[in-house]
Amino acid sequence: MLSKPHGESRTKGKPLTLPEAALFQLINPKAWIITLTGVTAFTMPGEGFIASCVLLCACFAAIGTACVSVWAGFGSLVKSLIAKEADRKAMNVGLGALMLGSLYFVIR
Repeated sequence: MLSKPHGESRTKGKPLTLPEAALFQLINPKAWIITLTGVTAFTMPGEGFIASCVLLCACFAAIGTACVSVWAGFGSLVKSLIAKEADRKAMNVGLGALMLGSLYFVIR
C-alpha cells in the first residue's frame, strides 16, 4: 500500500446499480442489526405499530441521507488533499500510527 502508486495494481470495478445495492442490503448483517434494534426499541405495540414503523423509516431515511452526504463530501475532500503520492503515504503512515496508538486504550 505504501510502495505502489495510487491505482497502479487496482482494477477498475463498476459501482453497484440501485437494484444491486438494494439487494445487497438483504445480506448485509449491519442492516439487519440496525433494523431489528430500531424496531424493538422504537416502535409501539398494538395499534400504533404501523405508524411508529413509518416514523422510524422516515427517521432512518433522513439520518442516513445526511450521514452518507457528509461521508461522501469528506471523501471528496480527502481525495483532493492526497492527490500527490507523498501526501498519500504521509496520511497512511499517520493513520496507521493513530490506529497503533489506539491499542493503548484496548489493552490498558
